Amino acid sequence: MANWFSLFRFLRFCYVTDSPFPGFLVQSFPFLFRFLRFYYHRPTIPVAIGNLTKLQKLILYDNQLSGEIPTTIGNLKNLQVIRAGGNKNLEGPLPQEIGNCSSLVMLGLAKTSLSGFLPPTLGLLKNLETIAIYTSLLSGEIPTELGDCTGLQNIYLYENSVTGSIPSKLGNLKNLENLLL
Repeated sequence: MANWFSLFRFLRFCYVTDSPFPGFLVQSFPFLFRFLRFYYHRPTIPVAIGNLTKLQKLILYDNQLSGEIPTTIGNLKNLQVIRAGGNKNLEGPLPQEIGNCSSLVMLGLAKTSLSGFLPPTLGLLKNLETIAIYTSLLSGEIPTELGDCTGLQNIYLYENSVTGSIPSKLGNLKNLENLLL
């Protein structure tokens, strides 16, 4: 299959079903703009995902992903949407490098086993409209820096072990419509 794909080196959109995560896609298609939906069995998100610098949408929800989100996710400056919820074996902390994804509008990682604190670098995401990391294993306080995400409309962090008070800086979010803790 890799040889067949080599014919499409300017591929901009990919939809793969019933296949292991095709690592060669990450290496072979620098012009790939989107992964729309992958169905596969218990792979990890490859470190090489950070090479897809033109990627705009990473849709990996309801698969059987395991392991951690690689720190190379921070290389994806054009990434607008991450939807990888429903992967109960996706674990570890949300990497602080997520703050480098300056075009991010939607961060959807609900119903995973992500744990630890929300990184303060989320405050760098000025275009972020929705953060949905509910029914996970997050702990600690909501970072004050989240109040710097001026476009934030929806915060869904319920069914976690988030502690502390709601940062007063969230009161500056003029577009905030939903706050579910």
